[in-house]
Amino acid sequence: MAAFYAPAGSVVEFHCWNLHFAPSHVDEGGSFATVVYLARGTNEPLTYEVEKTGENRLLLAVNKWLVAHPDAKGLVNNGAYPGMVGDDIIIKPA
Repeated sequence: MAAFYAPAGSVVEFHCWNLHFAPSHVDEGGSFATVVYLARGTNEPLTYEVEKTGENRLLLAVNKWLVAHPDAKGLVNNGAYPGMVGDDIIIKPA
């Protein structure tokens, strides 16, 4: 994992193979805008059954693989693989 600070007005582009989820606020009441371009059909429900073994445990929807921390009960209860280990780092805005 890598974390970095992007000053207000910055634009950050990730390579298509990077795993990403969402930015975090550093200022109370702060905001951000995210644009993610996805191939047609991405995040749609799977139209077939996938045996939940090996890497297939990570497949949550079409073109969507997700690894969650076990403490993220909402994600885990919706099928995300609870494969992150260690402390669940919480960033509190200043």
